[in-house]
Amino acid sequence: MNRGLIRLGLQSKMLLLFMVINLVGIVGYSWLIYLDREQAIFHHHDGLLHVAVIGLKIIVIALVLTWLVARNLTRPLRELLHVTQRIANGDYRLRVPIHRPDEIGQLADSLNRMGEAIATRERDLRNQALQDELTGLGNRKALQQQLTHLESVPDTRVLLVLVHIDRMWVINDLLGFEAGDIALRLTARRLERLPLDHTVCFRMSGNVFALLVCNSQQAEADISELLIRELEGTPLRVDEHQVDLSITLGLAGYPQADGRGDISQLSHYAEVALYAAKHQHRQWAEFNPLERERHHTKLSLLGELKRALANQELQVHYQPQVELITGHPMQAEALIRWKHPQRGWVAPSEFIPFAEETGRIRQLTDWMLDAVCQQVADWRRQLIPLPVSVNISMCDLADPAFAGRVLGKLAAHSASPCDLCLEITESALMAEPERVLHTLKELHRAGLRISIDDFGTGYSSLAYLSRLPVDELKIDRGFLTDLTPHNRSIVRSIVSLGHALGLSVIAEGVETTEVYQEMQHAGCDLAQGYLIARPLPLAEFETWRHRMRNGFVVLEADRR
Repeated sequence: MNRGLIRLGLQSKMLLLFMVINLVGIVGYSWLIYLDREQAIFHHHDGLLHVAVIGLKIIVIALVLTWLVARNLTRPLRELLHVTQRIANGDYRLRVPIHRPDEIGQLADSLNRMGEAIATRERDLRNQALQDELTGLGNRKALQQQLTHLESVPDTRVLLVLVHIDRMWVINDLLGFEAGDIALRLTARRLERLPLDHTVCFRMSGNVFALLVCNSQQAEADISELLIRELEGTPLRVDEHQVDLSITLGLAGYPQADGRGDISQLSHYAEVALYAAKHQHRQWAEFNPLERERHHTKLSLLGELKRALANQELQVHYQPQVELITGHPMQAEALIRWKHPQRGWVAPSEFIPFAEETGRIRQLTDWMLDAVCQQVADWRRQLIPLPVSVNISMCDLADPAFAGRVLGKLAAHSASPCDLCLEITESALMAEPERVLHTLKELHRAGLRISIDDFGTGYSSLAYLSRLPVDELKIDRGFLTDLTPHNRSIVRSIVSLGHALGLSVIAEGVETTEVYQEMQHAGCDLAQGYLIARPLPLAEFETWRHRMRNGFVVLEADRR
């Protein structure tokens, strides 16, 4: 029993030992298996890391290569874009520094050539903008740029001389515009050859040149005489013709005699001097600094004229003209008046001449024609017609469309042409007679009356007077102001001349009974002046006309 138990115990121990051995084997095997798996995983991770490093290197290399390729492509494009933007901003000096045989190189070369072409074209345009095409001289804009530059130069003395070629239209009409262009070019060359140091020539407009003389030691009078001698002394050779020039000069200096002045306004001052010379029938005139305030006042008035037209500040006053024998009102002269809201009544002499100089006279003439045409049409509808005369400026007569303007006003107001008379001064007629003649003939054929104002002061010839379509002469008031024996003879001669040509004669400026009676004895047809009536507003004129319907009496005028 005990042996059995011992045998059983031994068997149990052997079984346990076997189980332990088996377990140890299993564990050992399992440990070996575990060790092999860890090692495999380690080697796997190591392989992945190696692959990742290689891939990362490839990516970095690819990025670097891509960046290098992109940089090689985009840098020229950026340079092209930069140059394009500079060209767009007006800088044509920059060039693309790319020289390569591919398409980008061709594009860069084309862009460079385009920049050069644009720069050349703009330079040409800039030169054209500052240069007169006909003569090659600088133009008005170039002169203004030069004056602006001189304004910043200290101690600069400047003289600007405007040279007006008189009656240039005669050359154009008789010889043609091509001959006129040749004459202008020859004049420009003469101006350039003048023996004056530090002088630049410009062409301001059609027949007006300018000389800018800097720091000259010569007096203004000496320079004027030099210009007149050089330009008028020898005729121009135009094709087969000899052309004599006649010039008028306007001078303005800086600084002026009083040490003041505005160099930027120098061209304007010279223009004022030029117009003054023409109106005073002088060959040259210098801008007077003492008249600066008066000039500024005129400029102010000129700027206010447009407002005056819009705000009905202008009025028409009528001065009657009576038959000397009967005293009956036969016609009237329309005169413009300006009632300024601040200055009160502004004399026509303060704004009419300046309006003529600046071209604003056309607006005033159109306004007057509208007002007078409407009024004469109203009187004719009321069966009390009365012809009215309107003063016409030379600026209007020089307008090729002037006849159409007048006839258009008559048609717009349904006015009769026979009720409108146009007054032109003798001096204006003689300034450009051939140009005026065509316009006057057209208006006269339409039925308008033509009157020569201030007759006796313009030195018109009898031959020319006989060609004009004129209906009446107005004796200049200067002959009536002082009735000396000499003036009496002139008045009688004018009356005889007018009647011989079939014209009526009006004595203007009749202010005393003596003059009225003298004009009767001289044979004048009509009289106008303060003895009869001053220029009257419309309502007062109509009252006067009604009161004088039976005739003007000189004795009644004396009592007044």
